[in-house]
Amino acid sequence: MKIDNIDLTNFRNYKRTNLKLYPSKNIIIGNNGTGKTNILESIYLVANTRSFRANDDSEMILKGEESSRVIINTEGHDYKVIITKNGKNLFIDNTNIKKASDFIGHINAVLFKPDDLELFSHGPRYRRKTIDLELSKISKEYLNAILTYNKLIKDKNALLKENVIDDIYLNTLEDRMIKPISVIIKERELLIDHLDHNIKEYYAKLSGHHEDIKIEYKKCSEADYDSIKKMINDNHRRDLFYHYAVTGPHKDDYIFYFNGSEVINYASQGQKRLLMLSFKLSIVDYIIKRTDERPILLLDDILSELDIDNKRRLLSILPNNIQTIITATDIKDIDLKEDHRLFKLERRRNENGQ
Repeated sequence: MKIDNIDLTNFRNYKRTNLKLYPSKNIIIGNNGTGKTNILESIYLVANTRSFRANDDSEMILKGEESSRVIINTEGHDYKVIITKNGKNLFIDNTNIKKASDFIGHINAVLFKPDDLELFSHGPRYRRKTIDLELSKISKEYLNAILTYNKLIKDKNALLKENVIDDIYLNTLEDRMIKPISVIIKERELLIDHLDHNIKEYYAKLSGHHEDIKIEYKKCSEADYDSIKKMINDNHRRDLFYHYAVTGPHKDDYIFYFNGSEVINYASQGQKRLLMLSFKLSIVDYIIKRTDERPILLLDDILSELDIDNKRRLLSILPNNIQTIITATDIKDIDLKEDHRLFKLERRRNENGQ
């Protein structure tokens, strides 16, 4: 997948702009507040139907305007998202797509942003959300399974809070969970196994050092029918006592280890940054392996916190056949020998945040 063109109308601080992207490396430089991250946000929006920065879509509308529009032209299709104060509309080749699940995955973008390091410090819910997002873009089966399971677990928890519980309905909900739980666990296992085998190699390439890096998937059950059924039955009384489902894929976690200790307790900020970059590059490899499609790599403000050697190593290992968009305040001390396109942004009027 390669983006040919991005067209923005009333998006964040852009009244109207058009960018023609290079098939390989694109570097967007400018001072803070010039709108560098907004470009990445527009691509992420079309890839995932939501922002990575705003909880309210209307925040992406230029101040004083009623709507905003993002159009992305690729080699074969045109993708459009229109945001209004009342919601958003999705289009592929001018055909209105009613369900977000039918839109997600057509453009696959892997994003690195500075606050991604929170993956190591935040709770299990944050890590599950991260893994679920990546898998949902790769596998429609996974996306449907997680949507189905989330609805069933919501219904089950609501039922468990009632004064009188319908046992037949509870058993029906639990039986209907088994198939999506199996899909969820299998897909998570495949991804984590891939990451566990590849992340240390990327870390060595980025840092110049070999470290013992492991990822452990703490799952609720094995993926077969009997194991899942036993897990549900074994926790039946606890669910009734606590009035919510105490275990299941909605409680799974992923633990990152660095030289035998959990990353949160051992690694420095610099090591965490390189580890997160290694995680993202391993995700890119997994997408290619599973879909035979090359995702777009978005690197937001990645160079500012890396030393000169790490910057050079990063730019040298980015494959030319992966379209990459990098934002930075400057590119001093970097000798860009590879083919690339450089965009320089100036501060604009009518800004609505970066």
